[in-house]
Amino acid sequence: RGAADEVTDALASELATLREGQRRFIPMKDLLKGAIFIRFTREEDIPSEILHGLMERMVAQPGVFSCRHIARIIPVDATAPPTVAGLLSIVRPLIAKQMLHSRAARRSAADGDGREEDRGDAAAGSEPTPKAAEGAASAGERNAVSTEAGESQGDAKGDETADPVKDVGGRPSEKRGKETEQGDNHEGEVVSTWSCQYTSRGFDTVKKQVVLDLLAEEVGSAYKVNIRESEFSIVVECNP
Repeated sequence: RGAADEVTDALASELATLREGQRRFIPMKDLLKGAIFIRFTREEDIPSEILHGLMERMVAQPGVFSCRHIARIIPVDATAPPTVAGLLSIVRPLIAKQMLHSRAARRSAADGDGREEDRGDAAAGSEPTPKAAEGAASAGERNAVSTEAGESQGDAKGDETADPVKDVGGRPSEKRGKETEQGDNHEGEVVSTWSCQYTSRGFDTVKKQVVLDLLAEEVGSAYKVNIRESEFSIVVECNP
């Protein structure tokens, strides 16, 4: 071991010590007048989940916690530029992670399957093996059966037939709402409820109806809109 290795080890040890001593939550007071952002320094800390746990504790222990100078607390799980493209870039991953029966979850899984197939084709070469050809034929038969079953449903909506329903295997069953396996869910079957809280201040770059249409497209018909008592609430705050 040389002197360079010793310096590298010393720097790594110092960085590890600094990370251990870093505060978990850091108040950011100067970003927006009248509002305080709290920075989460750990990747495993999800603002919406922590806030939900805080609300549960306050309900379970009334009178113990007091927040006299706080008007409201809004969890910010993701931020993006105030454009439709920017909103879509964060909406699909968030919905796919929290709402396992959503259309966003199926599309994300389909994108992942496509990337895996591309990597597999690049590694194996352009000529398919007999097993791969057999698997493709079986997949084609399953898709044909799925298409015939979808056409036989008379109550299916026109805008939903264009969206293929894929079985997302390997994902855990959703804890909220109706207990159904994600692979058994079909368009038109309601498993839970959702709502949207939209607020825009200072500009009109993104219209409310555009946001609602985008969210409804990613959520899908497996979740019914319920403004009063929804299990999932998507908060969209547009601030300059």
